[in-house]
Amino acid sequence: MSDQLFASERVVLPLWASAVSRVEQSELLRQQALSVRDKIEGCMRENAMSAENCPHAIFAHLYWHSTKRWLAHLEAVDQPELAYLVIIRFFDLYYRYVRQSIYEKRQTEAPYWEPYFRVANKIGAKDAKAKRWRLLYFGVRAHVKFDLGYAIERAYQDHIDVFGQPPEQAVAEELLLGVETDRLFMRAASDFVRSEDSAHMFYANMISKLTDLGIRLGNPVWLLLFQRWRRAAWSRAQRSAAST
Repeated sequence: MSDQLFASERVVLPLWASAVSRVEQSELLRQQALSVRDKIEGCMRENAMSAENCPHAIFAHLYWHSTKRWLAHLEAVDQPELAYLVIIRFFDLYYRYVRQSIYEKRQTEAPYWEPYFRVANKIGAKDAKAKRWRLLYFGVRAHVKFDLGYAIERAYQDHIDVFGQPPEQAVAEELLLGVETDRLFMRAASDFVRSEDSAHMFYANMISKLTDLGIRLGNPVWLLLFQRWRRAAWSRAQRSAAST
């Protein structure tokens, strides 16, 4: 499946990278992953400047904070290469299924992104912004529960292509499912809320609605839900890898 999704970009690093050391290869991956953060910021700004696409800036904003936190965390990790590859491939799917669908004004190719777009399409520029909190739920669910599995699967193959072997299983699980990863994404959610200025105080209403549903930011219920989606993505990637 991942070969079909990423057929246009089989190799993450340039061919000459095979002649450099692993440390240098890791740095090349790091730089590509850092560029993803900047690309997400570009998508966020594009959406924010367009009244028609404004709702999409909300999810892009949360995605940017999550990526920023993860990249900062990886600076202190001994073997971050798989995570860098996942970040790169994860953005490939967001760009294909969300960004391209927005700007080409077409239906998304991924059925699991359709609920997100259904909500977005019902939100006009003059609608109460508090309604847009639902985009976060559907966006995170689609990107984490589904896209993440495909990104992990492709990243494993990339790791073999670049380093000649798959990542260590224990390292991979800690990078993608560890407690610290849970915490950093919750911090990213808090960053997202705090970063909004007084012109975007509708997030107070959003949080209130989330609280009513038992998904309050920082609540163990939300942690369990997020972890369940990540584990579903991980399991799907593992099953796919085992079948090839």
